[in-house]
Amino acid sequence: ARLWIAGFYDLTLLGLAVVGWMAGLGWPYWVGLGLAALHFAWQALTLKPDDSADCLTKFRANRDVGLILFAAFLLG
Repeated sequence: ARLWIAGFYDLTLLGLAVVGWMAGLGWPYWVGLGLAALHFAWQALTLKPDDSADCLTKFRANRDVGLILFAAFLLG
């Protein structure tokens, strides 16, 4: 599960990088994207697939990624 999740996170980050590049967003966007990447890495590396409480915590933590990316888009 961890490998698949990391792969989907990588595809998400690649897509967001392409969007940021095509939109000509400034450096704050790239800092935010880097923070989102770190957050995704934390999720993938600390995931315990057999622990439903941990999975729910990681799922709910995606709200933070949304806030980071929203701020990055606004500032970029």
